[in-house]
Amino acid sequence: MQQSIAPHAYSALRRWRHFELDTAEEAQSRIANVLHPHRLTPGRHARDARYRMDYLRLSGLGFAAINHGGPMHLDSHGSNDDYLLLFCPSGTGRVQFGNEEFELSGRLGFAYNPGQSFRAVFSQDNEQLVFRLDADMVRRHTDGALPRLRSRIDLDEPGMQPWLALVTTLLSNPAMLEQARTNRLVAAHLEELLVTFLLRGHPYRGGPQPRRSAGIAPATVRRSEDFIRQNAARPLDLAAIAAAVGVPQRTLLEAFRRFRDTSPMQFVRDVRLDAVRERLTRADGPCTVAEVAIEFGFGHLSRFSQDYRRRYGENPSETLARAQRR
Repeated sequence: MQQSIAPHAYSALRRWRHFELDTAEEAQSRIANVLHPHRLTPGRHARDARYRMDYLRLSGLGFAAINHGGPMHLDSHGSNDDYLLLFCPSGTGRVQFGNEEFELSGRLGFAYNPGQSFRAVFSQDNEQLVFRLDADMVRRHTDGALPRLRSRIDLDEPGMQPWLALVTTLLSNPAMLEQARTNRLVAAHLEELLVTFLLRGHPYRGGPQPRRSAGIAPATVRRSEDFIRQNAARPLDLAAIAAAVGVPQRTLLEAFRRFRDTSPMQFVRDVRLDAVRERLTRADGPCTVAEVAIEFGFGHLSRFSQDYRRRYGENPSETLARAQRR
């Protein structure tokens, strides 16, 4: 039996209604705010369409079910910095990018890579299921490289079975989604599993390693670093940092790659690691490693410990124990 995503497989996502609208312009704007910039052009018989979207964000992942209420043309011009996985569980869809073109269904999906342009056409009875993956989150799983996913996803391939099983279990279970939404640690574990299953099951090519420029970093980078240091204990993502310094996300990413040989979110992690180490070294009052790590945004404690050990050559518990002996 062919493996695919059916509408009932993401029934729990219906609890998070993002909008119901009557115009393509409003729907286009609301979708762009959480997924990707694009242009919607209604097809014939779509003038009285009702646009609907369900959306939930969990850590570096986003899940969306989009119903255009009629035939629709979509144009995206490569202005998105994150990854998207696009399926069409109801109705039919067709995507075109470069010299490639193929059908979309609940089994066959499209993997959008950052900066890629594409066009898609959807039928009268279409509904899309879209997964958004933050680029910095994906990079953490590929040793800093920005991978290029193969554009065509086939859920019937054996390697994709673990990913499909986890996705359908998560999106059909309201209690599981609520736990992930309200518990940062649960969300971090699910993020780890979903990205790992995807990268192990779906072919990709490693992106080029950035080359550091010997020039002086521009003011944009320096202002971003100051903002990150001042807000290390607060929730931060690429969009918030870019907005704080007044530049597009892509501009900020390229500036960090060129002048710091890293990404803004990697810099956030390094600043937070330094803050945790400074707090553990002081050991001023009762505290645990887990409490301090969570205070500075580390929800996945095992990954935090690995990053800490890689950066400082010892476990965080060793740092705390040495400070407490003084």
